[in-house]
Amino acid sequence: MVWDNTLRQISLILYRLKRNFGIAGTLRRPVTEGNDVRTGEVVITYESINIKRMIFLPRRNISDFVYDLSYIAANKNFTYGANFDTNDRWIIIDVKDLPTSYREPNKTQEITTEFTIIHKTNVYEVYEVNLAEHNKGYLLRARQIVGSDPA
Repeated sequence: MVWDNTLRQISLILYRLKRNFGIAGTLRRPVTEGNDVRTGEVVITYESINIKRMIFLPRRNISDFVYDLSYIAANKNFTYGANFDTNDRWIIIDVKDLPTSYREPNKTQEITTEFTIIHKTNVYEVYEVNLAEHNKGYLLRARQIVGSDPA
């Protein structure tokens, strides 16, 4: 019986966060991938789920540098690399806002790291997925590469 109160509190907290900080967004994952025979262009078909209110928590800006493989392999003094900035962000999604195939009783699908989240022109790649108690919601850690092409 103690769990009933805790589960009720989780639902109330998600409801309040959605009301105060909810932002519309889209969950998207690639379903099929192929090539156009005439142009040679890669064609990707996506499954999209529109969500009225996702909870976007504040972002954390990180500046990173990645070395070229020749520096790591040969330990040379001069090599190439790249600086890039990323925005990491936690995003909470209430399970009630997802289609029935993502819910508890007949759960045939789950949110995985294949998904991307689109908000306006920003594209976030999901790289960590946590499920709340008794499947009340998803806590996603997503990353956006600043200045990348939002494809």
